[in-house]
Amino acid sequence: MDNKITIVTTSDNHYVILLAALIKSIEVTNTSRMPIDIYVIDDNIHSINKERITSAVQRDDIKVIWKDINTVFEPGIKLPTDKSVFPKNTYARLFIPYIVAPEVEKVLYLDVDMVLIRDVADLWNEGLDGQMIAGVRDRAPIVSHWMGIINYKELGLDPETKYYNAGLMLLNPIEWRKNNITDKVLTCINDNIAYTHYGDQYGLNVVFANQWKELDPRWNCFADSTIEDPFLIHFIVTKPIYTSYSFNEEYKKRFYEFLKLTSWKDYKPQKDTVESFKQFKNKVVRRIIRFFKKS
Repeated sequence: MDNKITIVTTSDNHYVILLAALIKSIEVTNTSRMPIDIYVIDDNIHSINKERITSAVQRDDIKVIWKDINTVFEPGIKLPTDKSVFPKNTYARLFIPYIVAPEVEKVLYLDVDMVLIRDVADLWNEGLDGQMIAGVRDRAPIVSHWMGIINYKELGLDPETKYYNAGLMLLNPIEWRKNNITDKVLTCINDNIAYTHYGDQYGLNVVFANQWKELDPRWNCFADSTIEDPFLIHFIVTKPIYTSYSFNEEYKKRFYEFLKLTSWKDYKPQKDTVESFKQFKNKVVRRIIRFFKKS
């Protein structure tokens, strides 16, 4: 199955503009012309926007496959209610191995707030070298960093254990299913909920501690970086669609070069009022759920 690239991402309707730029960047930079299936976990994206996304793809060998988020989470699944402001859909990536075709041997997960600068086939061909996942170190490069795993000592982890950013993961879905990784990560988070501040990234780093392949950092280049030749740009924190964006301006320019090739070509940065409200709402909802759980 390595002759076709399988990518998964997640988006809601608010971030559909980011999704448009991401998919267009995948298409434009794919100079190897490898066929690509792009699974989008659809968190209530409007049908007209899905049509705009699909119609922007100019190649027949790149397919966008929509997966309703309500079919991704198993019935009765109880997702952790951590203290983060991230939406529920951040946990959808834990179920990736169950939404792709069963014969797929490798999957690339990408956060929606990314754009490719280099051909994704170059990353795809990196391989996993016997590991179940591969990724790039986070801004917190080791677990003992204050943004890493707070209770690393209690978990028996060496303070120098490498810590990766879950926004980009190359993974083996067959081995993932065989080893029940989704259940292990969710159990880890629920058992350590007081220390979880980055949702599933916490659980993934605990479960895969010292058991992941480290990729070139240019494959997950954060927006506050000054690296001049990124392979992939990750717009963490403030997105380039907002006027409050204050990170690398060259990266923002690259984002809009891709966006201008979509039906959002005339989009101008706006105030992030809606984004701030979403984060506030997510935090309040999670506090309410935690309160009733304790009751």
